[in-house]
This record gives sequence, structure tokens and C-alpha cells, in this order.
Amino acid sequence: KNANCKRACFERCDLKKADMTNSFLEGASLQDADLSDTILRYARLTEADLSGVNLTGSDMSLADLRANFNEANMAGCTLGRTNMSNCVLKTADLKGASIAFANLSYADLERADLSGTDLSQTDLSWANLSGANLRGARLIGANLDMADLTGADLQGATIINTKLNSTSFSQAVFGVTIIANCDLTRVIGLD
Repeated sequence: KNANCKRACFERCDLKKADMTNSFLEGASLQDADLSDTILRYARLTEADLSGVNLTGSDMSLADLRANFNEANMAGCTLGRTNMSNCVLKTADLKGASIAFANLSYADLERADLSGTDLSQTDLSWANLSGANLRGARLIGANLDMADLTGADLQGATIINTKLNSTSFSQAVFGVTIIANCDLTRVIGLD
């Protein structure tokens, strides 16, 4: 808890079930580390490199996670109310994660697996979700203004009361997708 690990190197380290609440990990290198079931509540990981990291089941709620999570395994994580704006989550596995009320504006989620995630009240404005798997995801009250969902899989997703101003759904896959109480007049690719 409360550790100051700025710019520290934890590459390929086993940090399973560690309590890193309120820790400073800014600029740290955690590539391919095992942080499964770790508590990172209120932690600051700005500009950290967490590519390939295993964070399954971890609690990172209320953390500042503006970092690189390229190819990270974050399945089942709790990411509620986190700041992940501008972060890289390309091909990250976020299956079943709880990401409600988070800030993912300008995030790169290209080809990320967000199946079954709760993205309620999440800011995904300007996010790149091209090719992302959003099967069964809940996007209730979310902000997808200017987001790119080109080629995304939205089968079984629930999109209710969501902002969709200039959102691109070109070549997106829909099937048993619920879209309700959304203004679709400026949506791209639903023709």
C-alpha cells in the first residue's frame, strides 16, 4: 500500500494478490508481469507500460490508468470510475470487466475483447473501437460521440440512452442488438 514505485522495473515479476492501493507507479515498466487479483485502487499508473500484463480479477477502481495496456489480460477486472483516457488497449482482453463510469475518451481499443463488459455511463468519446468484440456488452448512458466502431461485433449488446453523435458503425455486426432512446440522425454506417 501507498508505495512510491515511479519508473520502477517489474517486468515479468510475480505480483499476484498484492495490495498496491494508492501506489504511485508512474512511468513504471510492468511488461508481462503477473498482477492477477491485485488491488490497485486509487493507484497512479500514468505513462506506465503494462503491455502483456496479466491483471485478471484485479480491482483498479478509481485509479489513474492512462498507460499502455497493449495485449493485456484484464478479464473480470473492476475498472469503475477509472481514468483511462488516451490509453492503449489494443487487442486487450477485457471480457466481463466492470468499466462503469470510467473515462475512456480517446482510448485505443482496436480489436479489444469487451464481450460481456459493463460500460454503463462510460465516456468512450473519440475512442477507437474498430474491430472490437462488444458481444453482450452493456452501453447504457454511455458517451460514444465521434467513436469509431468500424467492423465491431455488437451482437447481443444493449445500447440505451447513449450519445452517438458522428459515431461510425461502418461494417459493424449487429444481431439481437438493443438500441433504444438514442439519436441516430448523425450516426455513420447504419444505412
